[in-house]
Amino acid sequence: KSNIRVMLAWANFYRNKPQPDITKEKAQWDRAYSLAPTDKQVLTDNVSFVLRHQGVTEAQKFVESSLKKHPEDAITNFLLGSLIAGQQNYAEALAYFDKALQTAEDDEKLNIKFSKGRAELAIKKHNDAKVTFAEIIKEYPNNSLGYKGLISVYMAQNDFEAGAKALEAYGSELNALAPYSMLIEASVARKDLVSAKAYFDKAKKLDVSETDLAKLDQAIRYVEAVMAVQVNDFGEARS
Repeated sequence: KSNIRVMLAWANFYRNKPQPDITKEKAQWDRAYSLAPTDKQVLTDNVSFVLRHQGVTEAQKFVESSLKKHPEDAITNFLLGSLIAGQQNYAEALAYFDKALQTAEDDEKLNIKFSKGRAELAIKKHNDAKVTFAEIIKEYPNNSLGYKGLISVYMAQNDFEAGAKALEAYGSELNALAPYSMLIEASVARKDLVSAKAYFDKAKKLDVSETDLAKLDQAIRYVEAVMAVQVNDFGEARS
């Protein structure tokens, strides 16, 4: 593995030189891939190279070829699903995300599940998306992605209030700051600072890090100041 990492380092060196050497860069990617075709970084970097120089169609062909040799590999399935989803073929992409989840390592499942939920949301499979994002919340209660996905489903259904209640319930049940952070972010995006502050007051009742709470408070104050400046309320901006 150390030799592979050296190859990747050399490839990036050739890429980032003042005068990039694409031929030598590709040679390093090819060598690394020949030795570790299912290594996450090796595969991802090779796909990135093809995307940069040959485009999506060739990148997809590369991953499809790799998948024929390693049909059970989680990352290969995930990358192919991601490329297909990037072309808005979400229903097809779902099959690859599901396949990836069958063999994925624990540290790989979060991003795969989030991509699956986003694909379900994109084709209006709202109930399926809710289930997927709820699974993420259950498995990763302190990560914001599950809450972000879930509130997105409710917003797609034009029911932000129901989504907010769902996230609040998770915050209380799991003693988690992440859902309140997401609600504050969503409220700020809607320019609803009153709700943002109300969610922050509820978050303060949780048994969580004072440092994290302080960061959240600072973020709200910053947005409040920016909004005040935009309406020329300089007194409020300075407070």
